[in-house]
This record gives sequence, structure tokens and C-alpha cells, in this order.
Amino acid sequence: MSTGDLSQAKKKVGVVLVKGCGCTEAASAAPVARAQSLLQTVSSESGIPVALKVITTQQAVQGALPASLLAQGWEIWGRLNWRMLPAIIVDGKVVSTGEASAEVVRKALVDASRA
Repeated sequence: MSTGDLSQAKKKVGVVLVKGCGCTEAASAAPVARAQSLLQTVSSESGIPVALKVITTQQAVQGALPASLLAQGWEIWGRLNWRMLPAIIVDGKVVSTGEASAEVVRKALVDASRA
């Protein structure tokens, strides 16, 4: 996929970044900062604008995420390690837990912008 293909997509994509809270918040601070930077870089390079919302795991379980998405997230986190934060959710799909790769995020943004 060429850069030209990516820059044609202009739909604002909803992205939720789930971070730790309480004792896990400090431990996940650096990975959260890297994830935010990665999202900003990929968004800028691809020309796909994002609407980023950062929430804690506590907010997620208290209703900030729909039950179906929360179930998807718990299934993934439980299988890998539920403490692998941050989690990146793009257009209603958990696309990454722990350290995200630019390629995974880029693909998710492109797919969501074309949906």
C-alpha cells in the first residue's frame, strides 16, 4: 500500500486508548506516552485524522466501553496477559495490547477510515 493510498482516506477515526489505573497507572505511564506518540505519528504520516479518547481500565469496566467491546478486550487481555497495557481500540475493535507496532496501527486506521 503506497503513501498516496493512505493520504486519500479522510474519515475521522475513533480511537480509544485504555491505560492502567491505581497501582498500574504509574507502571503503564511510559507505554501510554509511547502509544499516544505512535498514534499521533501514524495519523500524521497517513493523513488519517483520529479522535483520541484516553480512559482508564476502571472507566472501561464502569461503562466507558460497550459491554461487547469490553468482553472482546478481556478475552484478548486474559489470553495474553490482562495487565498488558495500554490497549488500543480502533473503530470498536481491540487492535493492540501492550507495545503497539506502527504497522498494526496504520492498518487499523486505514481499514477503519475506509469502512
